Amino acid sequence: MKNAIIGRVCFRLMGVLVLILGIRMIGEGIYNYIDEHNQKNWVFTTAYVIDISSDYSGTGHNRRINYDIMYQYEVDGKEYSGELYNRSKAMELGDTVKIKYDPDTPEHSTDILAPSLKNLIIFLVCGALLTTIGFFFSGIWALISKVRRRGEMEENVV
Repeated sequence: MKNAIIGRVCFRLMGVLVLILGIRMIGEGIYNYIDEHNQKNWVFTTAYVIDISSDYSGTGHNRRINYDIMYQYEVDGKEYSGELYNRSKAMELGDTVKIKYDPDTPEHSTDILAPSLKNLIIFLVCGALLTTIGFFFSGIWALISKVRRRGEMEENVV
C-alpha cells in the first residue's frame, strides 16, 4: 500500500513537471516569435567568420559535431562581433554569414533574418500536447471532477 502511494505521488509530480514544461514551451515560442517580429527594422549586412570552435556531443552512432562560429561585421567604420552557437554545419574562416543588427545598438545582431511561423507552430503544438498530458497526469482533472461531483451532491441535498 505504501509503495502504491509513493508511486502515485511520483506519477503526479511527473505530471506537474510535464505540465510546467508544456506551459513554458508555449511561452517560449510566443516570446521568441514576438522578439523576432520586433527585429523587423534591423539592418541586414554581411559578416565574416573569424573563429570556429567545435565540440562533440552524443555517443556511438548518435555522435555529432557542434560548431560555435564567431563572426565580425562593420557598422559606420566600427567593428562588432557575434557568435552562432551549436551549429551542425562547418564553416571556414573568411566565409560570409548573412545577419541583421539593431541600428540603435549595433552590437546586438542575429542570423535569424525573419520571424519563423513554423517554429512558433511547433512550440505551440508541442507545448499544448505536453500541457494536456501534464494536466491529466498531475491529477488536476481528477481533482476538478471530484469538486464538481461534490458540488452537485450538495445541490441535490439542499
